[in-house]
Amino acid sequence: GVFSAREGTALINFFDIERVDVLRGPQGTLWGRNSTGGAINIVTKKADFEFDAEATAQYEWFRSDADGFLVTGVINMPIVEDELALRVALLTTMDDGQFENQTGNHSQRIQDAAATALRASLRWQPHEDFTIDLVASWLRSTGAGGARKLDGEFVAPSGPGYGPFESIAAGTGIDYAGADPNPSSVYKGSANEPQRSDATVWTATLLMEWEAEDFNIDSITGYQSTDFFLHRDQDLSSLPI
Repeated sequence: GVFSAREGTALINFFDIERVDVLRGPQGTLWGRNSTGGAINIVTKKADFEFDAEATAQYEWFRSDADGFLVTGVINMPIVEDELALRVALLTTMDDGQFENQTGNHSQRIQDAAATALRASLRWQPHEDFTIDLVASWLRSTGAGGARKLDGEFVAPSGPGYGPFESIAAGTGIDYAGADPNPSSVYKGSANEPQRSDATVWTATLLMEWEAEDFNIDSITGYQSTDFFLHRDQDLSSLPI
């Protein structure tokens, strides 16, 4: 129920989800001015007053000799009968990445993933008509990021609509000064600069709902902090940046 403007929150698999609402726009009356074209509302599961626990594990292996895993777990615990409950959900994943950059003396796996997400939900229901949910989450995502497979000669675009930046720094290939030719394998490439992508996201949400006899009152308060670091060259220039 809280608007999120940072791409860091989309870097991890969704987990322990109650439902996903896809709402055709405009949705400004309920979801604010950013929802002219519609809204996607991701509703996570909240704590309830029944004990529940579950876990899943997945393993994957690819022809490129990369492997990975995905583990999820959740536990729901009533603390005070029919009044106070806690739910904790965890996701951790790792993927070696199927693509490998080989340039000079270094080799780096690209399109890899390593992330851990933790979410805790506390529900307090002092009266059957009044509910308070406090939800906090933490996400840490690291990896090299995405990669593109480039080969062939470098051709500088020119003509109407192209400025000096496009003419010297973009093109369809990396066969030019300072770059190595691509290996023939579809799983390997070359780049003159290692790359890195890191994100840390903290969120806190307070939801309050009062169901009166003739009306409902809902309050939504949200906070999000995102630290995002991106270092990428992608060989669209011939010198390391």
